[in-house]
Parts: sequence; structure tokens; C-alpha cells
Amino acid sequence: MERLLGALLESVHFRSASPRIAVLLGPRGVGKTFLAMEQQKRRGSRGVAAFWDDWEFRKKSISSPYAFLDQQQTLLFKKVLALIDEFAKAPRCWDNITDLYNAQSEKVDFIATSSYLANLSIQNKRFIKSKCSRYRIHPISLSELLKVGFLPARDKCDNIINHIIFSPPDPGRRGANLIDFLLKFGGFPEPFLGQSEKKHEIWLKARRDMLIRDDLREMTRIQQLPGVESLMEMIIPGDLLSFNTLRLNLGVNGATARLWLGHLERLHYCFRVEPYAGKLPRTLRHAAKLYLYDWSAVADGALRFENLVACALLRWCHFAQDWGGELLDLKFVRDKERRSVPFLLTLGGRPRLLVGTTLGEAGDVGHMRYFSERLKVPGVLVALGRKGAGEIGGMGVLPAASFLAAIP
Repeated sequence: MERLLGALLESVHFRSASPRIAVLLGPRGVGKTFLAMEQQKRRGSRGVAAFWDDWEFRKKSISSPYAFLDQQQTLLFKKVLALIDEFAKAPRCWDNITDLYNAQSEKVDFIATSSYLANLSIQNKRFIKSKCSRYRIHPISLSELLKVGFLPARDKCDNIINHIIFSPPDPGRRGANLIDFLLKFGGFPEPFLGQSEKKHEIWLKARRDMLIRDDLREMTRIQQLPGVESLMEMIIPGDLLSFNTLRLNLGVNGATARLWLGHLERLHYCFRVEPYAGKLPRTLRHAAKLYLYDWSAVADGALRFENLVACALLRWCHFAQDWGGELLDLKFVRDKERRSVPFLLTLGGRPRLLVGTTLGEAGDVGHMRYFSERLKVPGVLVALGRKGAGEIGGMGVLPAASFLAAIP
């Protein structure tokens, strides 16, 4: 299956005269390695890879960390493409990549992947800024399944927003069916393509065990892994994050709860959505919300759909930031009178679009209308059960398939 990121790497990133290192970041199992190997296959560079999840490779790399490049073969008119998989697990990982790039960049292009977003030193940050391009990969989207192409130069945020408001696409019945599959099996390639409830359950458990027993234990110094497992159970998508509640339920102090949650975020298990305040009176300014990268692990139907939309909007934000150079951010808005809208997109720090969700054909848009009038931005209610675009109380109502097909 063709991924949007793969097409952009091939047509945009590696087309430059001296491409930087393409660093792919994303959850384990989302398809980073497969995508990178597909790029190698097109380039004729199979086998030129360092797999840091492979213990045999790790043992050999102690004496010769750059030996995998010996497998490269000179290509006509093309540079060899080398893969460094899960590079963050390598000792002195950024130093290794720096040495490789400085020595081989004239004849080798590099693509590196990682499931863990490590804290970086100032020196490493400088190297990344000058020699690396970071691209974040997300679970499969509806627009990818429908093979809707997006180009950074053409599909600017304002253009997409205007498209959503004035001329939303109509994916028809096929789009609605694909959303049903996405809601049921999630957007990770293995369970989605398998489309088996039993295999999906096994995959969910295996991924969870791998995150806790392998990645968390290897990449952090956390000893109380059962406590982190309990924290994972406590995350309710869309609820306000309270560290005081977490520390009481876990029986640890606030600093420990923050540390554990920070590692889960760096492992791409969950992500945080911050509140937007601006000049609005009596709005929340500090309490964030959490969502999971794998919405199929959410039991409640309404929360699962809200989580899917949150992932889709975050993906759009990362597309705009990584490829378009636009500062599109995902926020939510809520005041002390409990009026709230689940999502607010800001462009360059300014509110641009309110987004709500509902499982039925329509829902209450009172809160959205309230914030829309004060922020002076349009609002869209994304309705899973709706078949055609419409309007309620001055707010647009779109079928979920129409909205999700219109964004990267």
C-alpha cells in the first residue's frame, strides 16, 4: 500500500541536490521500516541496513559499526540509500550518524527510523538542525486509502480549510466503509490489512507487551514497569489530564507520574493536546488532554471516534510542519462554565478552525457556535452517521468520510 510519506520522500526530499538525513519518527508497528525498505527497493539498495533491534547485528557492530555499508554497490546515476533502523537504541547514536554522514554523504543517502523520541543534548540538536530532516509517520489515514495525493507546495493549510468549508469531497459509500474498518481495526498496517478480530486482539496485546517489556525497559531506567502498565490503563482519551489523580491512584509522587507519562509520549503511545486560551475569558490554560495513537484500543464508541479524529488532525499538523513549513497546531478550548469544543486548529498561533465530533447524523453545536463567535473562526461538526454535508445553527456539519478525505 502506497503511503503519502513514501511518495513525498521520493518526489521531494531525495530530489534535492544534497539531501539531508531523513529521520522517520513514529509509533512502533506503524510501518517506518517497511516504508524505508520500499524506498531502498526502488533505489536498488537492498541489504544496506543497520538493524539495531537485531541482537546479532548489535554484537557485530561493537567491533565494526559501519560494516553494513560494505554491502553497498555503485549505482548508475543514483546514490546508494542506507537504512539505520531504530537508531536511538545504538550507543552514541547521534555521534554514529554524524560520523556516517560526514564520511559517506557524497555517495550515500541516509534514512533513519526510531520509535523513541530521546532527549537530546545541545550539540545533537545543532546537528539535527543542520543535517537532518524530521518526518513523523502516523497510522493509515482515509485519504491514503482513497489515494488522495497532497503536495506541500499546493495544499497549504488555508487552501485545505477552504476546501473543507466550501467544497468538501464526497467519498461515497466506499469512504464510509473504510472508516468503519479504521474504527474497528485501527490504522496500524498489520491489524488493518489483516482485518481479523482475533488477530487484532493478539496484535494489541503483543504491541503493548513490546512497548513495556522491550522498548520501555531498554530505553529508560524505569524499574516499576507494572506501575507504567497501570498508568496506561488510566488514560481516558479526551479527559482532562490530572497528575494529582494519577499520583493518588498509582501511589507515587507527582514527579514520578510525570516521568512515566513523558516516556509513554516519547514512545508514541499517546500524545497531548494543550488548551487554547488567547484572550478568551475564564478559559482553561494548563490542563491538557491525552489521546492514543492506536484508537482501536479505546472501548467506548464515541471516544474511539473522537480519538480517530484527533489522530487525523495531528497528522495534518505534522504534515504542515514537516513538509509545508507552516505552524499548524492542534488545541482544544474549554472554559470554567464547562463549555468546550474538542479541537481547535491554530495557524501561526491564531485560531483557524473549530472541529467537533458526534456519532449520529447531527449533534449539539451550541458550544461551537459560542466559541466560533468569540474567536471569529468557522466551525465544523464531523458526524459519523451523516451521509451529506449540511448546516446546523450556522455551523457546518460534514460526514466523517468527507472531512477525513479532505486532510493529509
